[in-house]
Amino acid sequence: MVKNGYIKTVVGEIDPEKLGITDAHNHVYIDKIPGVNNTSSFLLNDFEVIKNGLLKYKKVGGCSILDSQPWECGRNGNMLHKLSKESGVLIIAVTGFHKREYYPASSEIWRMNERQAADFFKDEIRIGLKETIGTDISIKAGLIKVAFPGNLDEEYLRLMGAAVNAAIETGTSIMVHTEHGRGVELLTDYFESNNFPLSKVMLCHMDKRNDISLHRALAEKMICLEYDTFFKSKYEPEKNVWSLILQMITEGYCEKIMIGSDMTPGYTLQEADKNSGLDIFFQNVINKMSDFGIPGDAILKMMSGNIKKFLTFD
Repeated sequence: MVKNGYIKTVVGEIDPEKLGITDAHNHVYIDKIPGVNNTSSFLLNDFEVIKNGLLKYKKVGGCSILDSQPWECGRNGNMLHKLSKESGVLIIAVTGFHKREYYPASSEIWRMNERQAADFFKDEIRIGLKETIGTDISIKAGLIKVAFPGNLDEEYLRLMGAAVNAAIETGTSIMVHTEHGRGVELLTDYFESNNFPLSKVMLCHMDKRNDISLHRALAEKMICLEYDTFFKSKYEPEKNVWSLILQMITEGYCEKIMIGSDMTPGYTLQEADKNSGLDIFFQNVINKMSDFGIPGDAILKMMSGNIKKFLTFD
């Protein structure tokens, strides 16, 4: 075990200082899910294509990726381990749960009671990912992923309670899939009522809800905000994410912002442009931030320092 804090990756525990430039929201490899519509224009399980994307990312200075796919909805910890070993890119795997629609009808996780689910999450953090148990490698989750559809109905509330229980007992942070940031005020109240430290919560896709007063209030509560629509034209990035990030930095909140791509390493920014990918994404983000006059130390915090603090086990 690394002393004085560590981060759990699929190739073992590392000193947080080794994390480097990190994609805070990615889907590195997704297996086919039985009974779920797997048709996609994305390359989700082509090992060589994904490895090539990771190698390009590594070449331009990318060090780490947070893979946000939980068990039963396409996660393959053994492939994540192999990809990390062969590319040199550190990958952090998650336990937890995603939206119900991404699971097969036979899903075990959605049939678990709160106690069973909490124990399952804790085992994946302390012992290993379910699909890797019994293999020659020990791969542990470094984070808990939860999905929040905008309300806490009975099904989601049960698993959310399990995630909070597991996070408190293991010292793990929680990343939250939100639906365009809808209803997050309810969610922050939930975490506070359960005595879960808000500094250990990351709300994903928050730039899809361009409400500076909300972002400011969340940052004041020490919640981490993940932005990922920088080059997704349907979300009007110039109007939304870029204006948000500039104002948040101006007001002194850059330490609560994390940058994600929300793509697979084999995905191209524009399907017709086969020269663009994860490497170009981060180069473009950094270049545009520099063009806007964002200081280098602020860029480094959003690309590395903030996620490093978030993922560190003390």
